[in-house]
Amino acid sequence: MPNRWVMDNDGMVRWVADLSPALSRPAALLDWFATVLEAAETEEIWQVREAASLGYAFAEHGPLAPFLARQYAQTGVIDLGDFTYFGPNRYLTRLAYFDDQDQVVEALVDDLGRLMLQLHPPEAEKEFLGLCYPGLPALEIRGPLLDTRRPARSCNTLRGTEIRVYFQLYSDIWFPWVPGMIDEAYDLNKRFDNRALARVHTPRLNRVLAVARAATERLGGRWFLDRDPDNPGPCVYAQRCGGAGGGGPAP
Repeated sequence: MPNRWVMDNDGMVRWVADLSPALSRPAALLDWFATVLEAAETEEIWQVREAASLGYAFAEHGPLAPFLARQYAQTGVIDLGDFTYFGPNRYLTRLAYFDDQDQVVEALVDDLGRLMLQLHPPEAEKEFLGLCYPGLPALEIRGPLLDTRRPARSCNTLRGTEIRVYFQLYSDIWFPWVPGMIDEAYDLNKRFDNRALARVHTPRLNRVLAVARAATERLGGRWFLDRDPDNPGPCVYAQRCGGAGGGGPAP
């Protein structure tokens, strides 16, 4: 069973872009998000196609960044990914996986959990045990909503003064080595080779993260790997597997 990657509803790894120094510079925040969205679109890592709370559809409105700029001009509202909290939404990510002939193929995926179900026989579903979540993307970029005209209506900011945007992975499909928790040979101390997949799509993810990090630092912000004291595992895992040379996401 080559597809040994799994999912986690709480996220495997999360990077943070702390944009707080730009709180009073809405145009700079919009430019930052436009830069990230352009990189994610170009690399086919996070292509937003529908966002219900925004009333946005790519087929009707075109790229998201200009749509958000028009929204800001009309309403004074800056959405840095707050729309991801509300659905339905649709994002596309080009991912590699093994087909039923054990060949590596690529496709634009909008529901990683559904793909996982399709790649395994129906009788294997009972083995997933919470490791498959239909409806989840491979990656999500999630941040606050800032209302520059009515600040009290802003939401998902920290203490009203800190702006953080999160880049969260929901699967270890990105990593060169995976635990393989759905494999019959699963062993807590063993890792399975996932490099055939990671070397295809993870370099593109790393390029997007690099763009986001550089843009964050240009604003005077901070870019860091989230270290949740209640759930340290994913961050440790990212550090062990990370680095573009090894085919894993860069910290």
